[in-house]
Amino acid sequence: MSYKDIRAWSAIVAAYSQNGHLSYSKKLFDEIHEPNVYSWTTLLQGYAENGCEEVAIELFQEMDLSGVEPDEVTFLGLLTALCQVGKLEDCLIQFASMSERGLRPSSEHYCCMVDALGRSGQVGEAERIINLLKRSPDSGALEGRDAAWFTLLGACRSQGDVHLGVRAAANATTSYKNHQKLYRLLHNLYAGS
Repeated sequence: MSYKDIRAWSAIVAAYSQNGHLSYSKKLFDEIHEPNVYSWTTLLQGYAENGCEEVAIELFQEMDLSGVEPDEVTFLGLLTALCQVGKLEDCLIQFASMSERGLRPSSEHYCCMVDALGRSGQVGEAERIINLLKRSPDSGALEGRDAAWFTLLGACRSQGDVHLGVRAAANATTSYKNHQKLYRLLHNLYAGS
């Protein structure tokens, strides 16, 4: 199967996944003779986005064992899945392993880490991660920081940390486009306290 064929099959796998037809996605994936990083990532993300995070994590391990090197997009799907199931330690390990594999985390990867730390109640550590984004050469770092502050605000609301939540809201308002949603979260933070 040529590279173009693999991309076409992967696009069909993605289409089925986006519509929640994971069994069809898996069947099509299994027909790809030598899946590449694109096809593995497509399947992994499909499972992660449809609430089958454990399967997505298993797919990453299977992919790694098959000798296919994950890329930044693969790691984004993996970190999202690990965050959703509350596997903070694994999330931290995989985030660190990106650099070991020669991959540079983007602002989206940092946002996943902020989410994972916030969900586990480590909002102070999540703020430290956001501050690392300030030094990131990623062109989307400014936008990523705003999204990360917004994510932290949500975590502060669920953790009841009003002081950090106010700081997160102030930082997120610098260029966050959906102020209404931000102010609603801030209102809920105050109401919850």
